[in-house]
Amino acid sequence: MADADELASQLLDLLALPVCDPDGALLGHVRSLYIDPGGQRPVFAAVALAGGRARRIRLVPLARSSRGARGLTVAFCAQLVRQAPRAPTGAFLTPNVEAVLYAHYGLPEQISRGGHASAAAQAQAAAQRFARLSVSDPPGPHQSTSDAAAAPRHARTKQAPAT
Repeated sequence: MADADELASQLLDLLALPVCDPDGALLGHVRSLYIDPGGQRPVFAAVALAGGRARRIRLVPLARSSRGARGLTVAFCAQLVRQAPRAPTGAFLTPNVEAVLYAHYGLPEQISRGGHASAAAQAQAAAQRFARLSVSDPPGPHQSTSDAAAAPRHARTKQAPAT
């Protein structure tokens, strides 16, 4: 159980973090995470982009990202993130959306699976890829990121419908 608690804590710590590109430019804040159900690790961050009138959310792969003093630094430039396809609103990413995102960022799809999966495993996973963990709002100016992530009213998970 300690492993599950540790994973949950790590995931909650990522929610509402500032997100920067490799040059240090602020992109926005982590709004939600898409978690690989097989590997139980975050694969995409839904980032609420900073600036602009309307709240725009874009998905960014977490491959080659790092966490530092400024927040989460992703491996992709601001322009590429802003030009990414819009984030879907569902609790899971479909394989088609996943493929479009990987193509946009120039990444091989195997990154999410840690290698090649068997055809049977791919078919089973096709119905429910990447469960979403989200936060309702980024922290306010007087609220730390850890306070926002620790408050249960801010975080919610969406479960796959029973089949």
